[in-house]
Amino acid sequence: MDITSLLRDIITLDLDDLEPIYTLFVKEFRQIKIELEPIDVNGNFESSYYNILEKKPSSPPLNAQKFLGEPDDNDYDSAMAKLLNIYEKLAAVPRVTREILAIIVDRGRVNQMHELRDQYTILPKTLEKIMRIGQEELFTEIDILEDAGLASLREAHIDDRKIYYLAVKGEQLNYLLSWLVEQKISVRTFLNTMDFTVLDEKIIDGSI
Repeated sequence: MDITSLLRDIITLDLDDLEPIYTLFVKEFRQIKIELEPIDVNGNFESSYYNILEKKPSSPPLNAQKFLGEPDDNDYDSAMAKLLNIYEKLAAVPRVTREILAIIVDRGRVNQMHELRDQYTILPKTLEKIMRIGQEELFTEIDILEDAGLASLREAHIDDRKIYYLAVKGEQLNYLLSWLVEQKISVRTFLNTMDFTVLDEKIIDGSI
């Protein structure tokens, strides 16, 4: 079989059969390109994954006094450290994954059941329906949130029935989301931009 006959046979294939061939070609040609392309002195090359990485947020809170209040005791230092930890956890996950937290706030509820008191929660099945995505894709996002310590699948009971909820994890993260809602600050915008300086209080001299 020569190239001409091979191409003729490929052209007549159905779309479903063409897709894995296309995927194979893309993978193999990319590998060839990587092996042949030059690398600069800093180790950069054109097809590097670093060139397409989502940019990591870089606007952490500076004092967060609008949210935490005046820094008059040790509680402020502890709360600020926890807030910075939340920022780092959120910054580490993809933007589209952070949006799920906003959806939980927007379309879920603050659960008052004993096991999940004062946590934003939603049924995974509800997310699957309203986001119009498959279960596998949804649980990929849930895995990312759980691994980052931002959400957890929790078990609860209604009468004798066992139900699983996806809950926003952590007292301070839940409080932060509630505070944003009370202040009429869009949770979706906040989590997309990751501009935590909206929590800061400006000092009288104009600095922050």
